[in-house]
Amino acid sequence: MSKGASHRGAGPGRTGFGRGERGASGRKGLAASGVEVLEPRSPSRRAYEQVADQIRARIDDGTLQPGTRLPTEEALAEQFDTSRSTIREALRLLEAWHLVRVVVGRNGGAYVARPDVAHVANVIGGNVALLTSSESVMLEAVLEARQLIEVPAAGLAAARCTDEAVEAISAALVTDPSAQSADEQFEKDQRFHIEVLQATANPMVVIATQPLLDVIRAKVERLPRRRDFREAICRDHLAIYEALAGHDAKRACREMQRHLDYLRPFYAKAESVGALQRARA
Repeated sequence: MSKGASHRGAGPGRTGFGRGERGASGRKGLAASGVEVLEPRSPSRRAYEQVADQIRARIDDGTLQPGTRLPTEEALAEQFDTSRSTIREALRLLEAWHLVRVVVGRNGGAYVARPDVAHVANVIGGNVALLTSSESVMLEAVLEARQLIEVPAAGLAAARCTDEAVEAISAALVTDPSAQSADEQFEKDQRFHIEVLQATANPMVVIATQPLLDVIRAKVERLPRRRDFREAICRDHLAIYEALAGHDAKRACREMQRHLDYLRPFYAKAESVGALQRARA
């Protein structure tokens, strides 16, 4: 194959990153910035996705640390042997993944973002919501996963919770449902469960469970909640809180299990209402 033909196979916007004369110099330049240009993993991936994948790989393996400034668009385009528009799309994708933050102004540029539990949980939650809305995953599977995580998490929280964590959980309790609207109580009830998860002092428990709670919330928040139902939730939450405050792990697990079992018929109603609405659409 001629030199010209080889270059055409790796031109801007194509999948042959790191080939040809520009690719060779690009590998050196990008490696100096902490990013090694790799061979594309899948020829079916679009050019900007391959660029984003390769930069993400260097963030994932720790080569690119939080706060590191990436090379300019022009330098990245040269180093990846692609166009600046491809680089811009790659940076937008990395920003959507909360892996990169783009700063404008005098000290502008693309910087590796610092990891954030809430952002990661939100990204996962959005994807889980897509699966449930398309019925690829049913609500029952979400409820089962929640129970598998949140029941033992309550025991872990009881063993580890600090005075500050106990205070935060207490602040999320509703003692008198008549003193606030059903929607206001619903917000505090959600906050209660998040505070219990955070009391485990394990961010992975929050990342794994919060997306499930967000999906469940979207399914049930429009359903009417009777006064007796709201009062029962208050009693359940108080029992869980007392177990946590007393650092009684076994009781915390037992009370959380009982609480989630009580909620199951309410969730089943939400699923049946959703199915009826989809059938009418």
